[in-house]
Amino acid sequence: MLFNYFNFMKRTGTVTLLILLSFSAFSQVSAVQPKVDERTELLSIVFRLAGSEEYVNNAIPSYVKDIDAWFKPFRESELIKYAQKLGKTNGVSFDAVMSMAGNIEIKDSIRLKQNLKENSLDKRWGKPEAEKFLTPLNRFYIETKFHDFFENHKSLYTIAETNFSRILSQVDFTWFQSFYGGKPAEGFNLIISLVNGGGNYGIKASYNDGREDIYAIMGSWKTDSLGQPVYTKDVIGTIIHEYNHSFCNPLIDDSFKQMEEVAGKFWEEEKDVLRRQAYASAKTMCYEILVRACVIKYYQTAKLSQEDVNRMIIAEKSRGFLWINYLVDELSVYEGKRNKYPELKDFMPEIVRMQNRLSPSKLKAEYDTR
Repeated sequence: MLFNYFNFMKRTGTVTLLILLSFSAFSQVSAVQPKVDERTELLSIVFRLAGSEEYVNNAIPSYVKDIDAWFKPFRESELIKYAQKLGKTNGVSFDAVMSMAGNIEIKDSIRLKQNLKENSLDKRWGKPEAEKFLTPLNRFYIETKFHDFFENHKSLYTIAETNFSRILSQVDFTWFQSFYGGKPAEGFNLIISLVNGGGNYGIKASYNDGREDIYAIMGSWKTDSLGQPVYTKDVIGTIIHEYNHSFCNPLIDDSFKQMEEVAGKFWEEEKDVLRRQAYASAKTMCYEILVRACVIKYYQTAKLSQEDVNRMIIAEKSRGFLWINYLVDELSVYEGKRNKYPELKDFMPEIVRMQNRLSPSKLKAEYDTR
């Protein structure tokens, strides 16, 4: 998850870094095409109506005006109240909302995709709650005539897709398979959400037969003089970041029990700055530090200079990721031993051991006195 990342970088004075990095990205014809998806618009709008802060924004004024007018009669509906309850009791928010969007299909009804792995959907839902949620979601979809709303805004969606496609060719999608190893994912998907503002998320749908659908869900936070969504080169780093989440999060999930004690100490040292970025737990911090280290490896593959790599590391430390330089170095060890470690998941025990040897208090003291 990369929530309001650009606003945070502006506050830390590093916004020029991603602009610099964008010129170092690979250039190729991309088979991945950006798309505004009915599922993400539906879930984003539901949680906007429920008052979830991360989905309440006015980045595209004409669009949110239409949303608020169309759905006003349903603000007190069963679904919206249930979404509010899930946010309070289960922590369903941010990427958990988008996980539901990526794991459902809209056909004759809204339902979970067939043959999903048991843990494909974000665990904050829980199977009973997820299935219970789908009943009022279907009712909301029909009663609000949501599909009509979606179709009525196709011209706006087309503008967003066209504007985004102009920059997507600069992402090297072949790097992910090369770096992480393992069975190729079924496909990369780039979804634009016009309700998410500065919120960007990396999710996946995993199937029992081993297939995976990987999603980068990109928010929209800039408009032109006509109020239409626009996207610039500085979004490239965010795309790379979000796709990495789909690979990194499961690796952390599988290893977190062994990492938890020391990771908790790291989180305590930097909890204030991490919370300001919506990273409210040690596990979320671990997702983020692995993703950010892998992003740095991506740019190293793209021949980014060591000076610029060092700038990235300094910037990430300022965001609370105190041991990212150690992690980047460890990933370089992995790259040099691919015969022994064909996949990054094979190397995760080494990353765990390396983290657990570090002293959070010492690294914090060194950073504060630099």
